[in-house]
Amino acid sequence: MQIIIGTYTKFGGSTGIYTNKNSAQLADHVVGTIENPTFLCIPPKSLVLYSITTQTDGLGGIVSYTYDDGRWKYAEKKVYKNAGPCHLTIDQSEQYIVTSHYHAGKIEVYEIAGAKIRGRIQTISHMQYEENGQKSHVHQAVFSPNDREVIICDLGLDAIFVYPFNKKTGELEVEQVKVIKTAQGSGPRHLIFSKDGMKVYCLHELSGQITTYQYENGTLELLQELLPPRADLNAAAAIKRHPSLPIIYVSYRSKNIISSFHIQEDGLLQYSESIDCGGLVPRDLLISCQNGKLYSANQNSSDITIFSIGPNGELVLNEEKIVVPYPVCLIEV
Repeated sequence: MQIIIGTYTKFGGSTGIYTNKNSAQLADHVVGTIENPTFLCIPPKSLVLYSITTQTDGLGGIVSYTYDDGRWKYAEKKVYKNAGPCHLTIDQSEQYIVTSHYHAGKIEVYEIAGAKIRGRIQTISHMQYEENGQKSHVHQAVFSPNDREVIICDLGLDAIFVYPFNKKTGELEVEQVKVIKTAQGSGPRHLIFSKDGMKVYCLHELSGQITTYQYENGTLELLQELLPPRADLNAAAAIKRHPSLPIIYVSYRSKNIISSFHIQEDGLLQYSESIDCGGLVPRDLLISCQNGKLYSANQNSSDITIFSIGPNGELVLNEEKIVVPYPVCLIEV
């Protein structure tokens, strides 16, 4: 298997996107030399790698790569002023990318065609929602399973935004947006859907809690607020659902912990266990569909630790690890 790894270059030591193509323990093959490729995505229908970039010259945007003759090749880059994103997502038709912008408090929509990035077609600012000293920090956008909505986590506003999505124009319908407030100071960071698409699980970075919502026709109904297993677990980073087991995994940077939660028959969560990530500051998690293992990108120890997953979702740390500078995003091909 080949893991594609996004990194921080701003700390020095990293030159961009890496892969462990040539070694199971060392990610020494550079896919692309690019500044701060901290989030990556490969859509299921085409072998095109998209990466965000935030450059030291103040520009930011998207870079694309194609896979040909056994290696990744640079295709195109579109960058703009004040546009350094932290996340990107692609619709099912693979015609549009939505980027989230933490520092600028906005969402942008790009039109794409394969590896061709045609450019921005919409920018939506959340600054109009700022009040009582809060500042918008848009952290993630996710398409609903039917692509009818785009759901936004705004960490700074303690809110989840649900925008209807126009599949013909690629634009989010701003006038029809629904705003769901979360607990003050919780900081919604990332969310995922249940396997049947009927539940939404939202991870809150600042409080460490997970909220469960019923999702139907673009409406979110709160079902559960589950506090972290320990009071000192915050700085939550990643939330990932196992593809076949009823388990969700969460990384907590504050104590270098990965926690697991059992998805019960009613879709609500129950805490299972916590385990040391084997490194420092776990960011992204990857559950491999090829070998069934879990990979933890540990930013500050510059490594990726590997866990076997038991029949009930329990994690066992393996001896081997992958060495790579400042890893923060993992995908596999």
